[in-house]
Amino acid sequence: MIDELFRDGYASIFIGTGAEKPRSLGIKGESFGNVHFGLNYLANPKGHKLGDRVAIIGMGNAAMDVARTALRNGSRHVTLYARSKRITASSNEVSYAELDGAEFVFGMQIHEITEQGPVFKCSIFDENDRVIMIPFRRKRIPPSSPSARCRVQSSPARRKVWKSVLTVSCLSMRIT
Repeated sequence: MIDELFRDGYASIFIGTGAEKPRSLGIKGESFGNVHFGLNYLANPKGHKLGDRVAIIGMGNAAMDVARTALRNGSRHVTLYARSKRITASSNEVSYAELDGAEFVFGMQIHEITEQGPVFKCSIFDENDRVIMIPFRRKRIPPSSPSARCRVQSSPARRKVWKSVLTVSCLSMRIT
């Protein structure tokens, strides 16, 4: 069948099967009642109790949709977190989320989720802005450093907890 499409003059073929199953974070606390997968939230946003603050793990197109939907459904502070400095969503989706009021925080690796919200550790980047490590010891970073966004590195005893009522995981999905 695909050979027939090429014979008919098509130069390329896109097979969009869709991703229907969310990827687990694999961290402590992801099964709490205030933690949801992005696709599940988008399927029925009215069925989720939103608070004033929503934390979204990931910065892809689904994450942008979750952010905009949460803002439209009453949340006042919606923040998207990425461990890298990269946004995988399309520029249009990012622009719309920014216009709607979403905030973006880079260099934050999700460590665990508590009932108060997600706990992050700061990422350290190399000269090409790739994540090279997630520190476990407390360490000060000079303001001129590429990782200056996170001035104090996290340690197991001193991690940053971001208070939120709802945490939504929007990592890439997988096909079942």
